[in-house]
Amino acid sequence: MRVIVLFFLFCCGVASAQPLQVGLRSMAWNPRFAEFGAVTSAWANGAIKMPYVQSDKAGVAARINEALYLRHMGMPAPLTAGKTFALADGAEVPASTASQEVTILRNDGRILSFQIDREGCGAYCENYAETVSFDARTGRVITLEDVLNAHGRAEIPKRMLEERIRQYRAQIKQLQQQLKALRTKGKAVAADTVDDLESRVSLNETCLEEAQQKQVSKAWDLVDFLRFELPAEKGMVFTSGRCSNHASRALDDVGDVSLTVAAQALDKMLTPYGQSLILDAPSVQEPTTVFHQVLHGKIGAIAITALLTSSSYGAGEPSISGIYAYNKYRKPIALSGKQVGQTLSLQEAGDDKARASMTLQLGQTGLSGQWEGNHKKLPMTLLVGK
Repeated sequence: MRVIVLFFLFCCGVASAQPLQVGLRSMAWNPRFAEFGAVTSAWANGAIKMPYVQSDKAGVAARINEALYLRHMGMPAPLTAGKTFALADGAEVPASTASQEVTILRNDGRILSFQIDREGCGAYCENYAETVSFDARTGRVITLEDVLNAHGRAEIPKRMLEERIRQYRAQIKQLQQQLKALRTKGKAVAADTVDDLESRVSLNETCLEEAQQKQVSKAWDLVDFLRFELPAEKGMVFTSGRCSNHASRALDDVGDVSLTVAAQALDKMLTPYGQSLILDAPSVQEPTTVFHQVLHGKIGAIAITALLTSSSYGAGEPSISGIYAYNKYRKPIALSGKQVGQTLSLQEAGDDKARASMTLQLGQTGLSGQWEGNHKKLPMTLLVGK
């Protein structure tokens, strides 16, 4: 009987769907941080936090950790667990980040999701939220490109714009009702109260007009600019940033706009991988797209690890940014460049004439090409890590 039960659990995936072990680590204080002023005052008390994943599947945990630290701290992940982590030699000090907190949104053995909240300070302070999700079975970063098909990538921005319009209209109606009620009271109402409501109406009308113009011209926002979450209920939640700028955000009652798409409505919008991951459809081979993923490869015979991101604005050429490190030294080296067709032209950051450049061809499973620096030309390859 026990054998039958174990066989049932294995076949149904229950035995493998165990949460990953996740701990939080604080960035260790370094005396050199003091030169960046008041924004670093809380760092000594652990204000900069990052998650650290452990698992019986060491490769899965390592893949997740590398993606988290390369993407959010600009450095390779620590190789061992601990309560703190040191900012790697060569990593850019996050001098504009006053604090960073991490919340686990989902951890059920299928999907691991985090929300990372930052307070960034420059001329003024602003709060930022970012979500990042992983396929807990393999450690792959989940991107919208992986899970949404062409129909989904076109449909979601359209629905988001409709939701923005709905919320602005509802807010304007509510504010106008409040104004009407106040004006019936005559002189008993303070003028600044009326002025405040009128300013809120004006802001929402401006936001509504901008959204309606996009709707008429069908100039939807790119789906890549939306934040997304993968709740356990098998749907998706998309979030679009607020309409207001910093100066007027106090008047923005709508703020960020969220759109929930239920599993039933998602079905026709998902790739086979998206259906497998989100709707529990039969498993398929994971995608081979290289951007936003941990990449492993070589320059000549020397092993390296990298992560590249691609940003496209309008019809222009995609801009590429990223980080790579030699595995032996784990010192991050920032990269920037552009993509033209299937060719990536990258260069190491800095003003030093000795900085290297790379010309890589985008293939189905990775990148290959040439690294050039220090009067040398070496073959270079990068493949999606597993």
